[in-house]
Amino acid sequence: MPTRPAAPPEWATNGGTRTVPTLGRQGTGWVSGEPIDPLQCNDLWGEAFDWIGYLADIVPASNVVVAETFRVVDPAGPTTRGALTWTTIGGNAGLVVGGNAGGLPGIFFDNTTGFVKILQSTGPVVMLEVQPTGMVGPKAIADAVYGARFQYDYTDLLTLDHDFSPSGGGYTPIVVNPFVGAGLPASLVALGTSHLLFNPNAVPQNASFRRPLVIPYDPASTGPALFPKLVSITATYVGATNDFKVRVIKILKSTGAETVLCTLDAATPTFTFAGSGEITDPQLKHYVVELYSAALGAGLPTADALRTVTVVADHGVLNPII
Repeated sequence: MPTRPAAPPEWATNGGTRTVPTLGRQGTGWVSGEPIDPLQCNDLWGEAFDWIGYLADIVPASNVVVAETFRVVDPAGPTTRGALTWTTIGGNAGLVVGGNAGGLPGIFFDNTTGFVKILQSTGPVVMLEVQPTGMVGPKAIADAVYGARFQYDYTDLLTLDHDFSPSGGGYTPIVVNPFVGAGLPASLVALGTSHLLFNPNAVPQNASFRRPLVIPYDPASTGPALFPKLVSITATYVGATNDFKVRVIKILKSTGAETVLCTLDAATPTFTFAGSGEITDPQLKHYVVELYSAALGAGLPTADALRTVTVVADHGVLNPII
């Protein structure tokens, strides 16, 4: 490669030394034997050298872009400098655009995953991450009615744990057989950090406590594809006796008809709903978590005790409207 000149050439830089040729002259150029206008000739040479000088300013002296400094000129403020560096962070190679010679803090373009990360340090300490499918968070989605809405992708699992343990309170006692002779409602009795059901009556009786399963949703949603989903439910028992059940029940609002979606006990304390989850329909149905014991003995508590109940719901399609 030829040696780079110390400085770009200049020509006819003083005022009044150039005349721009007419469009016609620019089209035909000069012909052999024709006198050449010196001012137009100056313009030809001067314009060419002006471009050489401009390109020399933006091409690095090393002819290598990697790790060269660059300038970002803000019309409203001072000139700032940064660094452009090819490096490896978190085991992946990529490009860092940083605020100093070391490249950090800065923006890391991960060449392996395609992610874009705003880094505080090469640890890496990631302050924000953007993936090829969008930011890890709600994104703007086109909507025919509202123009745009923010939501999570339906394939993204934004799960929240809902605590329905007895210590959470809010249960409503229900006597399954409320007719004459059924006696008093069953009691939910605290036993340290766990709870059990107790039948205070002189005859065996089904006993249950219920608590509404409330899951927020977008009331403007028009179909099941936008409703939250039940993903799983887990109960923690103290013993191994299966007389204390936990059930999730779906209730049709129009008729009150009930469907038991799952039943847990000490032998099967976890249930995962099929597919990607049970799609709820809060417009037509409501849901409850029920603590239940069938034919609980007269004056007796359940043999087992319950410590916690956790329902995992996918809120990935919870869509606040803007």
